[in-house]
This record gives sequence, structure tokens and C-alpha cells, in this order.
Amino acid sequence: MSDADDDRAKAAKFPKGDVLNVLYSQHATVHDLLEQVATASGDKRKKALDEVASLLKAHEAAEEAVVRPVTTETAGAEVAEARNEEEEEADHVIVALSKLDVDSADFDTQFAEFKQAVTDHAEAEEDEEFPTLESKRSAEERQQLGEQFLAEFDGFVQVDGAQVVADRRARLARADKRQPRRAGARIGVGLDLDDVAVAQFRAQRRGFVVDLDGHRVVADA
Repeated sequence: MSDADDDRAKAAKFPKGDVLNVLYSQHATVHDLLEQVATASGDKRKKALDEVASLLKAHEAAEEAVVRPVTTETAGAEVAEARNEEEEEADHVIVALSKLDVDSADFDTQFAEFKQAVTDHAEAEEDEEFPTLESKRSAEERQQLGEQFLAEFDGFVQVDGAQVVADRRARLARADKRQPRRAGARIGVGLDLDDVAVAQFRAQRRGFVVDLDGHRVVADA
């Protein structure tokens, strides 16, 4: 069973609208798109990369706004903060990938590392955060979280790029201490990108539609 199929099976265990159904469904879509990038070439590869970047941007924003405040309580601040840091590093890598020729050897190498790191990050969420949402929040509370998550996801809008960087830095600075990341879960691949480029990526909103039942993402032109 593929990672995407496994996540779809997990999503099906929860009713539609439950935050865990939504999260597992979006993870399945991310896995599908990563596989498309890995196997496609040329314009099709570029389109798939744009689609996964768009989905990850909105997914991360909704997780940080809705899910992380809850898992800070249910799984612990160290777990929640580690996931936030991994997502920040993912922003840097996507910016770097977007600057490469999608058919180049450099792209293949960096994307393979990124694909594995995103998979490891999703597994960390599913192993360390999601079970606590199931056990420590009622079905009614998870439905409410699902509604809040989708509202945040759908309402992801343009913001000032510099403010994105400032907000992230302020949030990370509030952590009591940094914990070593789980082996294999690090998103970064040794890239040194300026914050402006990353902020521009964070601030740019690509139009897209996510069909959580059909598990597809369509990026606007």
C-alpha cells in the first residue's frame, strides 16, 4: 500500500469534517503530488511542484493556527514546536527548488531529499500528534477543529512578507528551549536562502482547489 493509500484508509476511519479526516486526507494528497513531481518531467513536473507548494503553504498555515495550539496541550510543546520548525525549513527548500531547472540533476537530488523529509515530517505528525487528538479530544471537539482548520485553510490570504518572517521568528523565540529534531525528520538540505525570498514564497497566494473527497489539487493559471 502506498503512503497516500495508507493515509486515505486512516482518514476513512473518521467522519467527514473531523480534523483527523481532513489532515489524513490532505497528507494523502501531498503524497500523490510528491509522486507526480518525482515521476513527471518538463511542464508537467513544474505544474505538480507548483501544486504541492500551494497545498503545503495553506496546510502549514492552518496547522500552525489551529492544530498546534491544541497539540501543544495534548502532545507537549516540544513536539509541536519541532513540527513548526520543520515546516519553516520546508519553505526554504521549496524556494530553492523553484529556482532550479526541474529536469536537472540538481533538482532530482534536492527533490528526493525533500520528498523523504516531507514524508518523515508527516509520519512524525501522525505518530506523535494525531493519536493525542484522537484520545484527548472528543468527536465533537474534533469536528469543531475540522471546521476551524478548513476555514483557515480556505482563507489563507496574502500578507506582508516581512511580517511573515517576523511572526515566525517571534514564535520560535518564545520557545523555552530547542530540542534536537528526530533523525530523518529535518526538512532543510543545507540551503542558505535569504529571508526575503522565503517571505515572498510565504506571502504569494496561488489559487487552488482541494477536493478532499477526490484527493486532488488544481492550481489556477
